[in-house]
Amino acid sequence: MFSFFKIKKHGLCLSKGFSLVEIIITLGILAIVSAIVLSSLSSNAGREALAKNTDASASVLTEARSLTISSKNASNYGVHLASTGPTLFTGTTYTAGAPSNRPLTLNARVSITNISLAGGGSDVVFSKLTGSTSQNGTFRVTLIADSSVYKTVTIYRTGLVEGQ
Repeated sequence: MFSFFKIKKHGLCLSKGFSLVEIIITLGILAIVSAIVLSSLSSNAGREALAKNTDASASVLTEARSLTISSKNASNYGVHLASTGPTLFTGTTYTAGAPSNRPLTLNARVSITNISLAGGGSDVVFSKLTGSTSQNGTFRVTLIADSSVYKTVTIYRTGLVEGQ
């Protein structure tokens, strides 16, 4: 038994302090509680990233629609969807690396998956004046650590965007 010091009183040896077993048990309990707390915090951080990035992705689509309706620079605007995030582009077709492209990089905990747009592809282009699109459909913003956790962004034919 490990103890800091011993006191002898009336022929009995009394120990004061903690035994090695007591210290190990206490450290074990602290390790288990810490693991539970960290797991909970990590899960919440992932869900928070999912919510924020879903809203940000929907905002990029809404911005592209607004720019098209307002005929900024007399051009159409669109959004290219990739697993790493949406990219706002000028014109009716997406050109990778164009200087006018404005990419939104998603949090490393999430990605865009299950892109299902009318006509296929991964680009949504809005029509001048009406803001409608023929590339209506949905995509998911998915938590990478758990693909069963996701939020869906819906793009309606009218061009309106909704994140759920």
